[in-house]
Amino acid sequence: MEIETLSNLRIKVDNTSISTKLRSGYGSCPSESSEISQILQLAEKDLEDYETALHELHMRTLSVQFHKSRLEGYMERLRSMRAPIRRLPNELLLRIFTFCCGGNDGGHSRFGIPNVIVISAVCTRWRELVDSYSQLWTRFAVRFCSNEDYDPEQDIATSQIKLYLERSRDKLVSMCISAGYWGEPSGHPGFQLLLAQSHRWRNLFFEGEFSSRSHPGLLFARLSL
Repeated sequence: MEIETLSNLRIKVDNTSISTKLRSGYGSCPSESSEISQILQLAEKDLEDYETALHELHMRTLSVQFHKSRLEGYMERLRSMRAPIRRLPNELLLRIFTFCCGGNDGGHSRFGIPNVIVISAVCTRWRELVDSYSQLWTRFAVRFCSNEDYDPEQDIATSQIKLYLERSRDKLVSMCISAGYWGEPSGHPGFQLLLAQSHRWRNLFFEGEFSSRSHPGLLFARLSL
């Protein structure tokens, strides 16, 4: 690949001649000094051309790498189109999703991203399946932040509770609630949402102080027994 900036270089490097003169031990005469100055000036310009050429090569390399990565991504997507899981019927996918989401109550103190949320982010088909199957939204875990850190604009717990209650529709729900750092958990907006749907509680695992004093709202919960 020819680089245009290197097609008209000014200096021809002659190390043999200069080595002979250096070994002689003598300096240059006035005429040679003038010639050397001219050569050095031209050499500086050649160095600038080399720097320009290196920059051009670097930019070309980046361009080639970009197009190579783009092609590899395209090939990977083509291979994904042939994945066996894409041929599974919706009924079987839902059975798999149900198995994977069986632990969305988080067990004891496990409050990572729920599997149902992860699954719904894979593709449009999976999201539509997950959103339409209310049973997948009947188990969840939430942690209330401390009173000091509470921000109504960033109330993840309440948003999560609202999402699960809406998508589980009229199904009974199982919950894991952590309120160890909230002074009066029953006063949390998310807990108020849960109390309003207390008739739908199947199981409740609670972490934190639990009494009629700390949760007076529970005295009026409508539980299905």
